[in-house]
Amino acid sequence: MSVDTRDGVSSARPGSATRTCRWRPAFFAIHSWIGIALALYAVLIGFSGAALVFENEITESSQREVCTASGPLRVGPDQVLQRVRERYASWRILSLTSPNERCGNWSAYLLRGSDARLVMVDASSGVLAGERDAREGALGWLARLHTSLFLGRLGRLLNGTAALLILALTLTGGILWWPGVARLGQAWRLERRARWPRQLWQLHGLTGIVLILFLTPMAITGAYFIWPESFVSAVGHLLPRQERLDSRRLVNTALSPLPWSALIAVARHEVPGRPLHRLQLPGAPGFPARISFREGHVDQFHNVSSVLLNPYTGEVLQTDRLRTRPAGDSLIAWFSAFHFGVFDGTRIKLLWAMLGTAMAFLGLSGALVWWNRTARRSHFPGRAPIVRILVVAFVAAAHLSGDPRIVSLSSPQTETVYALGAGNQIVGVTDVCVFPEQVVHDREVGRIQVLGTFSKPDLSRIDALHPDLILTGTGFQRDPAERLRARGYRVLHFEPHSLEEVFTGMEQIGAAIGKKQAALDMTRRYRKELAELVQRSSRAPKVRVYLEINHEGPWTVGRDSPLNDLVRDAGGINIFEDRPDGVFVTKHSEIVARNPDIILSPIWTDAKIGGIDGIIPLSQIYTRPGYDRINAVRNSRVLYYDSALVKHEGPRQILAIRKLAWLLHPDLFPNPPGTISWELGRIR
Repeated sequence: MSVDTRDGVSSARPGSATRTCRWRPAFFAIHSWIGIALALYAVLIGFSGAALVFENEITESSQREVCTASGPLRVGPDQVLQRVRERYASWRILSLTSPNERCGNWSAYLLRGSDARLVMVDASSGVLAGERDAREGALGWLARLHTSLFLGRLGRLLNGTAALLILALTLTGGILWWPGVARLGQAWRLERRARWPRQLWQLHGLTGIVLILFLTPMAITGAYFIWPESFVSAVGHLLPRQERLDSRRLVNTALSPLPWSALIAVARHEVPGRPLHRLQLPGAPGFPARISFREGHVDQFHNVSSVLLNPYTGEVLQTDRLRTRPAGDSLIAWFSAFHFGVFDGTRIKLLWAMLGTAMAFLGLSGALVWWNRTARRSHFPGRAPIVRILVVAFVAAAHLSGDPRIVSLSSPQTETVYALGAGNQIVGVTDVCVFPEQVVHDREVGRIQVLGTFSKPDLSRIDALHPDLILTGTGFQRDPAERLRARGYRVLHFEPHSLEEVFTGMEQIGAAIGKKQAALDMTRRYRKELAELVQRSSRAPKVRVYLEINHEGPWTVGRDSPLNDLVRDAGGINIFEDRPDGVFVTKHSEIVARNPDIILSPIWTDAKIGGIDGIIPLSQIYTRPGYDRINAVRNSRVLYYDSALVKHEGPRQILAIRKLAWLLHPDLFPNPPGTISWELGRIR
């Protein structure tokens, strides 16, 4: 192979290793233009990543005083949490980390809106030792630069696009560098007498080929942080993963939560002999708690075993042991561990810092090589096609990143978007959107903003998010929906009058967010399950049901409501199905006259017994005027039902019918797994 030493660009001659590579000019053009586009990016990401590798060490050094306990460990987690709640009443405690070799005090991570704070509590005395803003300071500045380039969602999109382009760089760079087997040994040596452009070219190539094994997995794991759902789904198709439980399973907030010390004792039976790592507090009332134990160094967050518990009963819901973790879950955990270089102590961190700096050098040296070449030549071959390739790559990445931007103001619609695998497209919700559990996590970490209450969403905050699509539901949101349409937004509003309209609404959402086929597949599956349920329930004796929506009225439903269909398909007869209404207020005397066999009263996992904001005790239903003549009261068939499950016209409607079928015919239908188990009148 001969070399044009004027600018360091190799050219193929007869007999060279690149003679048969017809596509080499195209690879060179692709590599050059992508490299120029990413030169500054490589410098910023390389240097910031090299510094962030030592984030824990820097934090430990700067906060040594607040992390040093005044004596031996005497204060337990319950005392710590009580002290933090007293001082930070308006903040939500996300997690509590146990004292360890990094920090000898308890560390509580708090959230309030988009603000985050780390609070240290002395492990010996229990006094507040100090705090810091988790998203400010030099490290916070570097973290925002590295993760979003200070551009928020757009910066994350650019990061994901850059990760895909880096993969293209590693591929084309390896092809361009390959000298052939005969000249492989010579290719690893620098020509000392060559001019600086040639030496720079060689050094750039050598650095790049050495970094291929680092940059390729680094780009893949970087893309994972932008599109985690896509990666998790792909891994789940290739490797086994542990089944994920419904987060509301067996969690009864009518009871008082157990002390954390008791929950830790239960968890230790599942993971014996390991030091306590972290307590992850429930995302919302009614959600489970997670306790994790270290299986390695404190920095190795992937080497932990965890136990999912019912915080009210201490029941173990799920155990994730490191030694028995399925391959798919292990791979996903390693994505983060590899990217941050936390899997083998200081040696790997030093190596990662050096490689990050080398990545920055690649950006600088590549830019100099390109400048030296273009300064001598007025025309650079392949410019227009490569620009088109970059544009196409960016558009493709934009599609993967979850356009359109969605604001979902109603819980059923939020559930539908997540069920379709597009939860990463949602940028704003209201306070009632707490299912699935992922939406609670996304709210806590600040990826999703809470835009006011269900009945009064904050339109100015919606304006600030510039959504492409807004989802609303029920009559309470008719006015906000119209006002948002008047502002020029695309709004889909849903007020289904039947179960079939619920399914149609899911399909409309799927078509609007680019998940049309997924929505059709989902509703097809639901209709098939519904037909099987109806066939089975049709053989059960019909029972007359009064479904109470709210005791302040009382409110109930007529035949113009999906809830009427749910009762019918579960093997019941709504005593008000002759009313051509959706939701309406009735009278107790009318209920007595219609004499239901079963009364269903709403209960929800974030309520307390008594009052308009709580659960009405069954004793109050039994003592209503004239109710002693009703069959349901005479036969003790006044039952609770999960309001959040039954009254939300979304993906869990089939599960709701199964639940109602069990409530109406417990001798014929099983209690469906993954649902709360205390509807049968145990709360008096």
